[in-house]
Amino acid sequence: MTLPDTRDVVKRLSHPHYVANSLLCAVLPALLLLSLDLRSSPAVTTALVAAPVLLTLSVGLRKDSDNIESLHESVTFQLRLFNLFGLFFLRNEIGITKGWVLAYFGVWMVCSFLFPQPSYLGPHKLKVLTSETFDTHILLLSPADSVHLVEEPKIVELPDETPDEPAVPASSPPDPTQYHLVLFYADYDKKSRDLELTLARLSNELTTPVLDFCLLDSAKAPTTFYDLGISTSPMAFDIPQLRLYKGGKVVQQYPLSEGEARRKMRRERSAKLEEDLGVKDGAIESEDGSDDGADSDAESEDEREVQRIRDMSRFKWDRSAAAIVRTFRLRERARLPSRSS
Repeated sequence: MTLPDTRDVVKRLSHPHYVANSLLCAVLPALLLLSLDLRSSPAVTTALVAAPVLLTLSVGLRKDSDNIESLHESVTFQLRLFNLFGLFFLRNEIGITKGWVLAYFGVWMVCSFLFPQPSYLGPHKLKVLTSETFDTHILLLSPADSVHLVEEPKIVELPDETPDEPAVPASSPPDPTQYHLVLFYADYDKKSRDLELTLARLSNELTTPVLDFCLLDSAKAPTTFYDLGISTSPMAFDIPQLRLYKGGKVVQQYPLSEGEARRKMRRERSAKLEEDLGVKDGAIESEDGSDDGADSDAESEDEREVQRIRDMSRFKWDRSAAAIVRTFRLRERARLPSRSS
């Protein structure tokens, strides 16, 4: 089991969000320690045993390559629940009323609203895009001509003659051979926030002149999401989404697009037919590509299979750093040596 990245851990966990969550985990243990005469109580003994068990499960059951922030969120969330239920069931032993339990829950909610989880606080090279920068740098579209709503004055005062100054160099045009890994992100989605942390860490390690990492927020570029057919509704499950662009075109994306799902379906059918009947790949491809003999039932079955493949790619998506590097072949595309070499 790999350990989460702990570089710059003090800087990354010193945000009020993480500090407040940590303090909320210490309320019940502090009250129990102050009540020294309750050590012999079975309820208190159970509570003292349950806390380290929860902590061990939180660390042991986490996914590989987690961020330290994700690990902190998982551990403190379970410990806050433990504090809440512990205060409720041990309120008589501790000597508090239900009002104090409600006050604890209220403070928890207030801290969640006042101190939401921040973006990655360590060193990174993740670029935050707008609709304009996405169009010009990712899709390689020409910028729209600016419209002058106010007519320029006809009389212009000429400046005094000064020696010629060097012209400011124009920004370099986008490189069509560069790869861009773009995260389509929504702040309300926990998976999006976890992916943002992971990509930020990866950007500091894998960004090169031929590969960069970008983020596009649905709240800041809603028209771009609409134009790309990415729904921002929580019930649509279109977010988060990773797309790898090159030359203004999508090279690869995850979860799978409809085209990628169809290609995967054909590969699976080809492999199955080749195994069962000994049919060669070329014959299968020509059969799949022809329209002769196709009927509505077969098309409906294909559509259901494509949708199943897309759904499985989303629900079984491994969002760890190692899986992202492997799925998109980032080291190869960044022209970096593999870790094994």
